[in-house]
Parts: sequence; C-alpha cells; structure tokens
Amino acid sequence: MTSLRRNGLLFLCILFTAVFLSCFVGVFSVQHTPLSLVLGTVYVAVGSVVVALLPAYLMAGVLSQALKFAPWLHRLISYAVFLLAGMPSIIYGVIGFALFCQLLGFGWSILSATLTLALMLVPTLATGLVQVFKPMVDRFEPLNRTLGISPASFLFFWIPKLRGPSILALMQLGWSRAVADTAAVMLTCGVVMEMPLSVYDSVRVISYHIYLLAMEEPGGLPEARTLSMLLVVVLIALNLVSQRLGAALFKESESWSLAAI
Repeated sequence: MTSLRRNGLLFLCILFTAVFLSCFVGVFSVQHTPLSLVLGTVYVAVGSVVVALLPAYLMAGVLSQALKFAPWLHRLISYAVFLLAGMPSIIYGVIGFALFCQLLGFGWSILSATLTLALMLVPTLATGLVQVFKPMVDRFEPLNRTLGISPASFLFFWIPKLRGPSILALMQLGWSRAVADTAAVMLTCGVVMEMPLSVYDSVRVISYHIYLLAMEEPGGLPEARTLSMLLVVVLIALNLVSQRLGAALFKESESWSLAAI
C-alpha cells in the first residue's frame, strides 16, 4: 500500500509538472544543447552528493549524540551547520572559485564544481540526517550499551541497515538541489560544451546553459523554456533510478525496520 501510494504521488507530480511546463514551453527546441550538458549535469550532481555524504554523516552523528564528543565540539558543529545552511549559494561559488579553481589549481572543471556543491550540500544533508539518527539513538542507546555495540558500529552499520531508504531519500534531496543550483557552479564548472573525458575537464551544466540562453543568446528563450522541462526530466530520471536501486539494496532492511520499530 505504501509503495502504491508513493508511486501515485510520483505520477501526480510528473503529470502536474508536465502540464505546468507545457503552458509556457510552446515550441520545443534543442538546437544548442548537446548530450555533454546532460552528462555533465549528472556527473556534478551525483558526485557532489557522494562527496558530501560522509562529512554530513559524521556531523549528524555528533549532533544526534550517536557519537559522543566534548560538549564544546557539539556546539561548534551545531553552530557551523546552521551558519553554512543559511549562506547564499553565490558565496559558495566565490569560495569554490578561490579555493578549488585558483588556490588548488583545479581550474574550471567538473572536480571544482563537484567540490563546491559538496560544500553547499553538507549542512543540508547533515540537518536531514539528524532527523533520521535522533529517534534511532533515543530508542536503541540503552540496548546498545547492554549488548556492547560500539557507537561507530551502530552509526555505520545498524542505522544504514534500518534506515537505508530514508538516507537514500536525503541523497535524492541533495542532488535535486545540486541539479537546480546555478550560482554555485557558474563560477567553477566553466562554459565548455564538449564531452568531458576526466574530472579535470570543464563542462557546462544545464541550469547555467538555461541562464545563458535566456539572457545572452538572441532568440534563445524558446530553447531555454524547453530545457526547463529537460532539467525536470533529468531530475525525475535520477530519482527513479535511485528508487529502483534502493528497492534492490534495501529490500532486506525493510523487514529489519518493521521488526525493530
């Protein structure tokens, strides 16, 4: 029943998005949009979530008291997460350009854009992971002490086993923001439209390409409107693929969750 309800909501979301976008798309045009833009967008979005997941996971472990540290460290991480979560994305773009493009010498590249977006996603993912970890810690901490389960084992083995689908849903939220963000990557990814061959190659993402078409390309507005729909399609495809992978990976964890909760 839960799966049926989730699929129904997803279908309604896709239908609403298609109807809404069709109201202003008009003429479909993709004359200036090579496949490299789609692949570059997927590389940067998925890569940034993968890079940001571990530091966000550790921060959430400290904030949820799954990992016990000094109170001052807990306050410092809490303050840093809320401060970073409120920073505009253009500031991350400036930091990424100064740090990754210039100081570390990565230049305009997939690597620079991925690391910049990862910095931006860490507080978002950490905040969401705290909401996943905290109920588990409150419920199972006495049992962990009784059975002698270490905090690291509970955090990195049992929580993913019991709450894998929730963690995957937060990853979907992460790359949804990464796909849609423009300001953080426009200063770090570059404008090259050729197929990237390595993480050090420059690439243009779809969101930045939409901006350039709409604001700087004469007659580019119809194609920019079309790419708005393409960006939504890419995002939906990412989420559908991750849901299928999650259903295969966490099929056993669902029975564990029902038995433990």
